[in-house]
Amino acid sequence: MSETLNTAVQLAIPATSVGTGLGVITAAGLAGVGTIGQIAVLKNGANPKIAGKLKWEHLAIAGYVNASLYGAAGWDGPHDAITSATGPLAASWGPGGVALGITAILWLRTHGKWRASILGFTAGVLYATAGGWWSIGSMAITYVADLVPGLGK
Repeated sequence: MSETLNTAVQLAIPATSVGTGLGVITAAGLAGVGTIGQIAVLKNGANPKIAGKLKWEHLAIAGYVNASLYGAAGWDGPHDAITSATGPLAASWGPGGVALGITAILWLRTHGKWRASILGFTAGVLYATAGGWWSIGSMAITYVADLVPGLGK
């Protein structure tokens, strides 16, 4: 009886996506919009109302979230580029060591907004590659993206 009910409910409720009024928005779409927004802020400056409040830490976190969204969408290009660039280092240090190194670079000094964005994006990829405790944030973003129909892979 419950299988019949579940099938009836699934047929009656169509799969939805984020913002049905906006159409289908996928994880790749969110990552693309985030990347475009981040580049626009970096190239043209932020709205004067928020420009004073925008710090390099915010752009590093935005880069991390964008990298995690690209991973949730299944885009391997950014991941492949960064892991191939850090391949020899990762082979000798291990993925956790590289993740610890990028964290030290990020948080032990201040950065310009461009460098913070790039380091945040790189950290998003390297943390997911390292696994373990490093990948908790990436896994959480991927989990939420997979929960929303049409948003994940």
